[in-house]
Amino acid sequence: MSAANASLYQIEDKLLITVDTVELVPEEEAAFKAELEEQIARMIAAEVAKVDGVSRMLAHFENQAAFAAQEIKLLQDRKRAFERSHERLESCVKLAMEIAGKTNLEGTTSTLALRRSPISVFVRNFDQVPAEYFTVKIERWVDKDKVKRALKAAIEVPGAELVEDRFHLVRR
Repeated sequence: MSAANASLYQIEDKLLITVDTVELVPEEEAAFKAELEEQIARMIAAEVAKVDGVSRMLAHFENQAAFAAQEIKLLQDRKRAFERSHERLESCVKLAMEIAGKTNLEGTTSTLALRRSPISVFVRNFDQVPAEYFTVKIERWVDKDKVKRALKAAIEVPGAELVEDRFHLVRR
């Protein structure tokens, strides 16, 4: 397997094995030792190239995610603009039909019609509605920032602890 096709893990694993092997080679086998040292140098170069390649891919994925987020925002803005245009046009057509006293407008390929909406409730004053007509929704979540501050201040929080043994990858 060539170093270019090997994974970072495979390169690192082979590098560790070769370093361990070179330490076991007796001094009288200098040519073999030199060959192993050349292999180590090539593997280190391959590892550096692989790290750079991985880093470039991470940067590419970050950029693609940022680009996608930007496109999502643009598409959401465009969607809202279309929704507002739809509402304005619908409102204008309804007003024109009401003023003209018409309930149907016939086109060549479509018809616009006014229909009564289903009965709905409009709440004029929220505070005057009796409690029996309310539904209460309670959401619970742990405020991790608050817990973190308490734990750092040596305040015991049952069921929670500070964890420092996790890692995240930093690309520089």
